[in-house]
Amino acid sequence: MNLASPLTLGSVSTLEISSPMDPSATYFCGFAASPSPASPVQGGGIIHLADDFLLRHSLMQNNGLFFNNVGTLGPIGSASIAIAVPNDPSLMNLTIYSAFVTVDPVAPGAVRSISATLPMTIQ
Repeated sequence: MNLASPLTLGSVSTLEISSPMDPSATYFCGFAASPSPASPVQGGGIIHLADDFLLRHSLMQNNGLFFNNVGTLGPIGSASIAIAVPNDPSLMNLTIYSAFVTVDPVAPGAVRSISATLPMTIQ
């Protein structure tokens, strides 16, 4: 995972995710306020994101903050996720964490891979 530009108040940043061994796989990219305690993943494994409000909100469709964070990886196993950072000064210096899971398109619910966790601090 790579943050293409810093998270800044009132802006949209892009998070690039990549799993070259999983081209065209379905992915779910979550965001949380803490990497611990880690959360079990249905279908097997553990993701280092706390099961908090932000994680649950980030996985809701049309949540207004995270765009394209659930979808299908491209033919080389990559995708771009947009993060809309509200223009709220209380968010300055807040660190959020992201990680993603890919699942097998042939066997729904079967986890193929779980990424490392990426910390991102709002500037």
